[in-house]
Amino acid sequence: MTIYMFITLCLTAIYAVPPEPSEVQEIREIYGEVKALMEDEYGLYRTVIVINSTNVPFPAVGNYREEITFYWTLAEEQETYKLLLVTISGEHAANTDYSEILYNCNGEAVFTLYSFSYPNGTLEESRRWFCADEEVHATCCIVSDDTVEYLSPLERESNFIRNPETLMEIFRMI
Repeated sequence: MTIYMFITLCLTAIYAVPPEPSEVQEIREIYGEVKALMEDEYGLYRTVIVINSTNVPFPAVGNYREEITFYWTLAEEQETYKLLLVTISGEHAANTDYSEILYNCNGEAVFTLYSFSYPNGTLEESRRWFCADEEVHATCCIVSDDTVEYLSPLERESNFIRNPETLMEIFRMI
């Protein structure tokens, strides 16, 4: 009986990624279009903010550096700037992290990615898709030694992703 309960407990503990809603495919298409524009030399404007550009060690942290890149375009019909993507790469002591925030044409965040590399080579990655300011899909995984373990995003909630609205405000101030 205890073996049966143990097997049942193990099977229920395995997390399965839920199927993707149709909105995710639409967001993937936007992401692909933005990435194609980024590869074009004249596709998007870039504004880069570097924190600690001289790499002076921080007290009790050591290495600390962040680079925030805003990818944007000029919407000629409205003569306004449109933020499409923000990337943030950072180095904190022996760890590195990377974030992406994708915006749609209305300036709403539709996708976030957060990736954290541990010194032992393990990579933790969280992806979230949004539609009308509501999360429609999320995945979280840990990649280590050619293995991928998917986890419930609620278990591994990332508090490190920057607030998309705050980044939009910073972009508007530039």
